[in-house]
Amino acid sequence: MKKLTVIILICLLALMSAQSVFAASSLYLDPSVAYAKQGDTVTFNAVLSTSETVDNLGVAVAYDSSLLEFSGAGWTLPDLAVSNYDSNLCYGVAQMNSATKPNGTVFYISFRIKGDAPVTTTNVSVNLTVGSGGATVSSASSVSITCNHQWGAWTTVTQATCTEIGVQERVCSVCGSKQQSYIDAKGHSYSDWQTVREATCTEGGEQTRACSVCGAVQSRNIAATGHTLGESAQIITEATCTKHGQAKGTCTVCGQEVTIETPFAAHKYGDWYTIVQATCTEKGEREHECRECGHVERQKSLPLGHDFSQGTVVTQATIYSTGLFEAKCSRCGAEGSIISPCSHTDEETGIYLETVEDVFPSGTAVKVKLLDSVRPETKEVKKGIAKYVDQITEYFKALYERVRNFGKKETEIKDYGVGSISSAYDLYEIKGINGDGDKEVQKGDVSLTFPIPEGFGRNIAVYAIDENGNRKDLPVTVDMTGKTVTASSDDLNVFALANLDSLPERKIPQMPGVLRLLIEALLVLLLIISWSISGNRRRKLKAIKKDMKAAEKEEKAKEKEAKKEAKAKEKEEKKEERPEEEKKEEESIDDLLFKMDLPKIDIADTETKASPVSSLRDQINEDLGVGTVSTPETPAEAPVKAETAPEPEPAPVKKKPTWDDIFGEKN
Repeated sequence: MKKLTVIILICLLALMSAQSVFAASSLYLDPSVAYAKQGDTVTFNAVLSTSETVDNLGVAVAYDSSLLEFSGAGWTLPDLAVSNYDSNLCYGVAQMNSATKPNGTVFYISFRIKGDAPVTTTNVSVNLTVGSGGATVSSASSVSITCNHQWGAWTTVTQATCTEIGVQERVCSVCGSKQQSYIDAKGHSYSDWQTVREATCTEGGEQTRACSVCGAVQSRNIAATGHTLGESAQIITEATCTKHGQAKGTCTVCGQEVTIETPFAAHKYGDWYTIVQATCTEKGEREHECRECGHVERQKSLPLGHDFSQGTVVTQATIYSTGLFEAKCSRCGAEGSIISPCSHTDEETGIYLETVEDVFPSGTAVKVKLLDSVRPETKEVKKGIAKYVDQITEYFKALYERVRNFGKKETEIKDYGVGSISSAYDLYEIKGINGDGDKEVQKGDVSLTFPIPEGFGRNIAVYAIDENGNRKDLPVTVDMTGKTVTASSDDLNVFALANLDSLPERKIPQMPGVLRLLIEALLVLLLIISWSISGNRRRKLKAIKKDMKAAEKEEKAKEKEAKKEAKAKEKEEKKEERPEEEKKEEESIDDLLFKMDLPKIDIADTETKASPVSSLRDQINEDLGVGTVSTPETPAEAPVKAETAPEPEPAPVKKKPTWDDIFGEKN
């Protein structure tokens, strides 16, 4: 009996020991996601919880291979001597170097969901054997396979109206699932407000508008306009800054005698007083007070900010590197530094370039050159036929220049088609070059700021022109002052700054091919004929003018001869009428000349101009004390001699005249 009792007790102890081992271990299979689409990867982690000390583990995995494709597996325990997993057998073993309690994630396995897997839920189960001959713990988990939808186009199920939303849906071409979304209500499309009832001085009015889609009508009230008093209004009570005033008079709209309330008067503030002085970092505050009611108005001012105007340039910025500016605030003494961007300013043109580092290599220099500056000519605006005459004249002038310069090498700078857009533009060549003068490769955008020329205004375009002459219109920003315009370009080459308010000048119409050449040749021939005809005409006119001048000269010579003859005749007549005294004077002069062996001089034959002989005669008469005889310049101006000669002056002492007395000093 005792032996039987001992056997029963031993069996009970063994059973209790097995139950304790089974109860001491548990397993949880944790998936990485609960939902996955075709082609996604899902990982299952086996998390063990045990109180047993073991040195090996075994694992067996079961899954649906039609839905899941093995991707990878492995043991995560430390200090493993042996670890493996056979994907074909779906079994693996882990052998540890020393016995331990393996708690936590001990194993993982990954699967890729096949692309043709249907939308369903699939299970994965794991059986884990803890220790040699130990208990086996199991766990299972699932993942829901969702469709990698291929949606079609949206189709409207319910149309949206002005006030109600609509519904639209689309269908997956793989699984047939439907997806719906709402369409926002369109809202009313109202017309302009129409006045139904005009507002008066005392009653409000009404306006309505209707929706052009659904016909819904919306209305709004118009406030009464209130009475309006004219210049005859009388102020009953003056308004102040705290109380309304009153005035009475006749309304200029409705004609009623009314008393109305006038609005508040404006406050009469004094000067501003600073309460809190603003600093570099703190706001300031100021106030002023109304002199009438004492109302106080306060304002806050922004911080002044540090004044780093006086400082030192530590590193000068270039187009390929940033600069550094260090300074001390002149107000608070705070020290600061400013990093200036990679930039370059051209002193001659004032163009400013800015970029970031690594756009240009080290050592890059910027070259800016003004290629051309074109401005429209100021011309008088003519109307009517004069306008068309000017156009024809300009056409032939341009054609003449073309013919005159035919065959010559063109030296004018190309306008790259900008002249067809505007008649006022500037062309610049801007390049980044290396030490050898070659163009550097640009690896980013560069901001270019151009000074706006005088008279251009704000309607400005900036064009980038590449090496092939292709023109690109760049987005621009004109600053608030209208003095600069900024654009950005990924390639420095040629840039055009054009005034879009200046229309291009009229050009000679171009005609294609042979037709243009024939027309221009015909025009040249007409010009040659015209020049030939005009040349013959000029020669004829010149010959006529020459004949007219010769006839006129001959006629003048005849008139001169006639006048000369008349003058001689008149002199002869006067000679005969001369008084006896003049004849005596002439005889005395002739006697003197005879004694000096000089030729006789006929006074009547002397011309109006003084001659050496007449001067000689006057000098001799003066020396002899004889009165002079004046020869008239013209018969009309001949002086009338008085019949009674004036009393003679006392005769000077007579002396024998010499050659110098008669002819003057020899030169």
